[in-house]
Amino acid sequence: ATTGASVNVSNAAAPVAGQVFGASSATQGDWVYPLPEGWVSVTDYGAVGDGTTLDDTAFSNAVASGASVIYIPPGTLASPKNYLLSATIIPAEGQLFYCPNDGTYYSFPTAAGSLGLTRPRITFKGQTNYLFEIYNSGVSFHGINVVQHASFVPTAGGHFIVGNAGAGTAYTWMTTIENCSSWDGYHGCYFYGRFEYVKLRYNFVLRSIVAGMLFNAPIPSGGYEFSDNMVGACPIGLYFKQGDTSQFNQFTISSNTVAIKIDGSGGITNQLFFNQLMLENNNAGVNTIVIGGSTYPVSRITFDTLHCLPLAHAQATILLNTNARDVEFTNCDFYNTKYIDYGQRNRLVDTNIHNDGTLTTGTAIDLYGDDSIVTGNTVKDFALAIQLRAGANYAAINGNNIRNNTAVSTMDAAAKATGRGVGNIGIADW
Repeated sequence: ATTGASVNVSNAAAPVAGQVFGASSATQGDWVYPLPEGWVSVTDYGAVGDGTTLDDTAFSNAVASGASVIYIPPGTLASPKNYLLSATIIPAEGQLFYCPNDGTYYSFPTAAGSLGLTRPRITFKGQTNYLFEIYNSGVSFHGINVVQHASFVPTAGGHFIVGNAGAGTAYTWMTTIENCSSWDGYHGCYFYGRFEYVKLRYNFVLRSIVAGMLFNAPIPSGGYEFSDNMVGACPIGLYFKQGDTSQFNQFTISSNTVAIKIDGSGGITNQLFFNQLMLENNNAGVNTIVIGGSTYPVSRITFDTLHCLPLAHAQATILLNTNARDVEFTNCDFYNTKYIDYGQRNRLVDTNIHNDGTLTTGTAIDLYGDDSIVTGNTVKDFALAIQLRAGANYAAINGNNIRNNTAVSTMDAAAKATGRGVGNIGIADW
């Protein structure tokens, strides 16, 4: 790091016990003050960070200063800052909220339920509003960790909201949220209104009351870069009420009741692409992934390289409802997972579906809808591999490897298959 009137924010050494950060005239370790031109510290406006004193005014005044960077001092490893806020903060255009940590100083909840945080955090006492409402463009967050106050259970809102619902055709542009966290909010991140070019990277959301991340943005809106995030212990991990043209890469979705719900309840939802998702330990007895099932159509949804690992010795379910169209699962691994398709033109391709031996009943692939394509898959060790139900019209069941199942396949009298099961191994030629 440098010395003098500058600060090295990209290569600063890890803080050690006893170092003090945030005083505008202090020089401690690799962090050197005064802050660079255009930066202000919330402590310069009176923020205390003791977890008891409300710091709303300090944060608001720092935002109102027009500074390009709002610096949030982390305190020390022995005594990290805990800023207490109760009011919504609306960042100005182009502002960065910056706390210098990279995720090293974090511990997960203990068995007793305490947060066990060693990183600085913001505790939010608001019940029905948002902590950060982002409808100006170019706003960014780095290293901001938000915990809901235990005595204030929210009934609406969330910690980070992106978009401008009441602005007609106006857009929120170029928002970045990275290396941040949300604990116990109503929603962790809530995307609504109209937004484009959002980056959501290296964050984690835990124990939200409703959804870890909620997407309810009318088209045309685009996400463009949602990657390397973790969502856990929520009723719904990722919830899409509407949305368009977004890609989600390398998410870990763990220990939720429902991992992913794409129902189109808020509007048309299409062109979502999911790549390299890990779904693990999500609850059994409910649907792990739900697509469709509401008023508006859900279409052109692709899952590539999805790994679904339910709770040990339990069954997961992937449910495609009647208004799910042109949904594709390809190159996936499903363990103890049942695939149910009521939709139209949906495809299950080059996917491994395994039973670890504990599922003594049930069907691996259950087809009710029209024009289903099931090809190139391996289905192993289920009671029944594939069933075509009445109303399953013109399904193509081709080139699959069906092995070690108690029963191979059945087709209801009213069902229709096309291709006559060409090239399957271990399956009747329908």
